[in-house]
Order: sequence, then structure tokens, then C-alpha cells
Amino acid sequence: MAAGTERFGGPFNAGTAIALVAWYLFAVPLVISGDAPGDQIPLAVGIATLAILPSLAFSAVLYVVLFRVRPARQRWVVHAARGASGALAGLLLSMLADAAGISMDLPTWAMVMIVTVATPWLLATVDTIRSVRQQVLDKRESLVSEAAKLMSTQSTQRELVEDVRATITSAVEVELEPARREVSRQIAALQSLSRDELPGSSSLKDAAHDSVRSLARGLGSSQAVKPDPIGVFGTIRSIVQTQPFHPAPLAVIYAAINLPTLVQSRGGTQGIVDVILGVGLIFLILLSGNALMRSGRYRHDVVFLATFAVLQVPTVLFFLLVSRETSVPLLDIATSVIISFLLVLVTSSLGSWQQRQQSAQRTFQELLSEETIETLAHTRIAADEARQAAQTLHGPVQARLAACAVAMDQAAAAGDLDLYRDSLARAQEALDSPLFPDPPLADSSIEESVLRATGLWSGLLDVTVEISEGLASATDSGGRIESIVEEALGNAARHGRAKRLQVSVSDVGDSTIIEVHDDGKGFTEFRPGLGSRLFDKTTGGRWSVTPGSALGGCVFRAEVTRT
Repeated sequence: MAAGTERFGGPFNAGTAIALVAWYLFAVPLVISGDAPGDQIPLAVGIATLAILPSLAFSAVLYVVLFRVRPARQRWVVHAARGASGALAGLLLSMLADAAGISMDLPTWAMVMIVTVATPWLLATVDTIRSVRQQVLDKRESLVSEAAKLMSTQSTQRELVEDVRATITSAVEVELEPARREVSRQIAALQSLSRDELPGSSSLKDAAHDSVRSLARGLGSSQAVKPDPIGVFGTIRSIVQTQPFHPAPLAVIYAAINLPTLVQSRGGTQGIVDVILGVGLIFLILLSGNALMRSGRYRHDVVFLATFAVLQVPTVLFFLLVSRETSVPLLDIATSVIISFLLVLVTSSLGSWQQRQQSAQRTFQELLSEETIETLAHTRIAADEARQAAQTLHGPVQARLAACAVAMDQAAAAGDLDLYRDSLARAQEALDSPLFPDPPLADSSIEESVLRATGLWSGLLDVTVEISEGLASATDSGGRIESIVEEALGNAARHGRAKRLQVSVSDVGDSTIIEVHDDGKGFTEFRPGLGSRLFDKTTGGRWSVTPGSALGGCVFRAEVTRT
């Protein structure tokens, strides 16, 4: 993200959410660090919440006001808005704690200063890490797509596709066997059945539902591996793995927090000496850690955590030495470690934008390794093939089985043995159809595609078709319109129990509009599935199913942009 175009992002963007968690954890230990902290934890949580929520609302106001005044969205505007929100949070935290009678080790000015300075830098670091991660993931997506395409087309790599298809086909064969057995059983039983003994399609519907639908859903859910969102822990991990220590701001914060208390308790000279010694230890420990990180002999994250552990040793020893209790002050030590870790994380993110960007890129380079790209390309191929098989099962196979079931019921009602036998034969053909059919040599016209999709229900349902003049001969690129009409008709027949349907295809601007009206019972609850994903893919999400059809049922409407 360029420096001149960085956006504040509103009060509830991901960066602010991370800051909310970080400062909440930061505020609670500070509030409960006074006397009798165990009894004050619920109150401390409430105080921290009351301090942060108005700050987020305030940041929303600043977002609107400042960016209208400064539409260029310069970086200083972003920092000003975030810093002001942090200052308000620190001020409210101190005021509320004081009003509640809870003593705090930090004076109000120190709390406001720390949060004011830290919040913009913390959120800037989060923005940088998220931006760099997204850039790396976009690049990886491009590389994986190129690798998968290369593997699928090169003659030396076609065996991979064939192996994937063979594995999927084998699994499908096993799952479809119950439906095949049911069709074969009914075909054999027809030799001895009379017109009055035709069983109808209930058993075939059960077999198709149990086998085809569940199998299609399982295959359709196959997806290439995707990384988890970066989140709070991902941000912390990125800082630990990439950022050096910055002892100067940490030393300033340490002095601001401890100097007033030490001067008051140990005298002016001794207090100043103690602070100087503490600052010296901070520089010595953190600069030594930075030197080890730069040497490259050890892992960055290991050095980071080990250095932080060493930094805690003087604090722990101090608590143990000054404690007059018989037991170890575990709560004080834990509170100090939590505060220290958060401050180290914040101050370690204070490097320049370019430095943070480069270090974050080094962290995420693991996502671009050749081995990772190759593995994901193989996974992508397998997922694409599985989804193609799922679409074949859900579309042509299940639609044909549904049409056969309707024909069987009509034949059973009329006592028509020949129609019943023909319906079973078509069901058997649908179950035996290839999962990976050869692509057509040329795209069909829209009229051919629509008639092919509606022809499946010819003689079974009352289907009328209307195609705008001049559109019938246009090309149905990729069979998109055929698949949409086929799925819409199947849904109306299977789920809506429709008997009459009207299909219209019209031309509006640079889009083709498909509408399917039915006289079915409609739907009480919409559940997205493979059909929804098909519509989303072919229309870019521009489709709907609503009541109010001209035939009394539902109307399906989809918009396809012509290519």
C-alpha cells in the first residue's frame, strides 16, 4: 500500500480490531496492578471496555471529518486519527480507574502518551503486514494457476490429470452402485410385473438422493489449500519473526513509568540512578539480541523470544527481592511480563515503513517456495477435476434422473409398461454417463442450448420457451446458459413440484437475461448448494429466486454478461 494512498479504514477494520485486543490486554493488567487486584478484575474489565468503545466511536468521527478535509488521505492524517483515538482511550482509562478508586502505577500523562504514540505505529505495522501478505498471496495464486495450467497441458504432465480422474471415477463408481443396482433390479422385475404393479420412482429417488446428491456435494466441496487469515497471532508471529528490537522508545516508556515512583520511594538521586541502570540494561540486552539476529547464525524468532526472556530476569529478581510476602508475587510478575511483552511488540514495530515491508516479505517468502507452489498446483488440479465431476453429477446426471423419476411416476399412473421401461433405460444411461465428457468441438447457439436443456422434460412437464429475436443464433459461450436453464428447471421440478414452466431468454444491453417461471409450491427455506455455486460462477452472483411468478409459483432470474 503506497504511502500517499493508505486509508484509515474505519473504526472496525481488522487493524483496529487487533489494536482493540492488544490495548484491552494492556489496560487490564495496568488497572489490576494496584492493591487487592483479585477482587478488582471484573471492574477492570468493565473499565477497559468503557475506555475503548468511545475511542472507536471517536475514530469513526475522525474518519469522516478528516478524510473529507484531506481527501488525498496522506499518512499524517491516518496517524493523527489513530493517535487521537489512542489518546482518548488512555485518558478515559485513567479517569475511569481514578473514579472507581483503583490505584494505578502509571500517571495519566504517561498513559495518554504511551497509547497515543503506540496506537498509530501498531496499526501501521498491522496494515503493512496484511498488505504484504496479500501481495504475496496474490503472487502465489498467479504462480499456482500458471503451474496448474502448465501441468494440465504438457504431454509429460497429463498423466497427473488422468490419475486424478481415475481416482475420482473409482470413488464415484463405488458410490453410485446402489442407484445402479436399483435400476437394474427394476428393469429385471418388469419381465414379471403387470400394469397395475409398477412400483413408481420412490426407490429410484431414494437411491439418487443417497448416492448422487451426497457424492456431488462432497466432490464440490474440494478446494485447494488456502492459508489461514493472519489474525492477531499471525501479526504477533510476523513481528517476532521479522522485526528487530528498538530499545530507545522502550527505554523512554520505562523511564516515564518508573522514574516518578522510584524518586518518591528511594529518593531523587537513588531513583535516577536506578532508572539509568534499568535503561542501560534495556539497551545492553536488546542490542545484543539485535546483533545475534543480524548474524544469521540463529533463527530470528528464537533469538527474539530468548532476548525477551533475558529482559525479564531483572524484573523478576526485583519482585522477588523487594517482596515482603512469604509467597512469590506471581500476579505481579505475570502482570509485568504481559505488559513488557506488549510494549516490546509495539516498540519492535517502530521501524520505517520500508523496513517493515521488507521484513514482512521475508517472513512470507515461505509461501512462494517451489515445493509449496508445486504442491498447491497438484491440489488445484485435483480440486478442479473434482468440482467438474461434481457439476456433471449434480447437473446432467441428477437432472436426467429427476426427469426419469417423473416419467416413471406418470407411466405407473397410466399403466404404460413401455414408457416405464424407457424411463428406466434412460436412468441407467444417465448413471453410466462419463464424469469427464469430451468438450464439444464448438459452442452451441443459445437456441440449441435452451432446447437441449428443456428437451429433457419434453412430454413430462408443460414447458414453453421464448427467445428474443436475434438472440437465438447467438453463441452460448461455454454452455453457460444451458447449464443455468438445466439447473433451474431441475430445481423447479424436484423441489417445487412444478408442472408448468415458462423459459424466456432476452437481451438487455450487454447481458443475457434468463427467466424461468413455474407453478410449483415455492420454497420455505433456501439452502445454498452446488446449484447456487453454479449460478454464482456463471452469473457473478447476479441471480435470484423469488415468489410472484406469472404462473403462481416462483420466478428464477439470472443475468449473464456476454463475452
